[in-house]
Amino acid sequence: MAGGPAALRQLKLAARRVQELALVLASVRKHLATAHVASRKPIPAQMACAGRGKSPKMERAPQLPELRELLARQVQAAAEAFVRLVTTANRIMLTVPAPLKEPLAEEVAAFLGQLRRPEDRVLFGQLQTAIDQGEIPPELDEPLARLLRITLESGRFRQLYGPHAEAAARRLYLATEPGRQLQQQLEQVNQALALWQQQPLKSIRLSLRGPGTYTLELEGPAARTVLVLDAQGVRVQGVEAS
Repeated sequence: MAGGPAALRQLKLAARRVQELALVLASVRKHLATAHVASRKPIPAQMACAGRGKSPKMERAPQLPELRELLARQVQAAAEAFVRLVTTANRIMLTVPAPLKEPLAEEVAAFLGQLRRPEDRVLFGQLQTAIDQGEIPPELDEPLARLLRITLESGRFRQLYGPHAEAAARRLYLATEPGRQLQQQLEQVNQALALWQQQPLKSIRLSLRGPGTYTLELEGPAARTVLVLDAQGVRVQGVEAS
């Protein structure tokens, strides 16, 4: 969810970056367009030795393959920058629903009282200000997700603010980057499990890998799937053909 003057400023900054990339690529294309001529015409260096019976040194012009390589690097850089731009644009701002502003402000205040590291206090102090303003910038996405995860997992949010506030907090958590990553993991797990709809299951086994970490193995005549379950959720470790 995006909005507000801060979001507009970030969009304008992103637009300027795209314009800068366009200028760089235009410059490279210009060099590439003249490469055929330039590659056949050596460029003389400063003729410091002219008049002394010596031939002036000649500098080699850029060759067409070199310019192509340069263009490829610039295109790659532009593509990576575009991916970062799209990612940032999708995460410009999280809007705090009005019913959550007061509960979240109270939870941040309680959380601040337990923090000891100065950098953590600064970070969550910024989060407190952002909640008061109603918008969470991308750099505060992680501390917001951390706060929501703790209060939701402990049942504190439901106990203090009721089921409706809990549901709104859960939706806000799923809009954060950690929440989206969790959803992607679940999609991968569901895709792996969907393979078993069309083949028989020979065995299923839940094993303890370590404290709080388990593996779920599903095996059939033609395939084997291993899932990991721990405090971070459930994820696919591997899908193998038997």
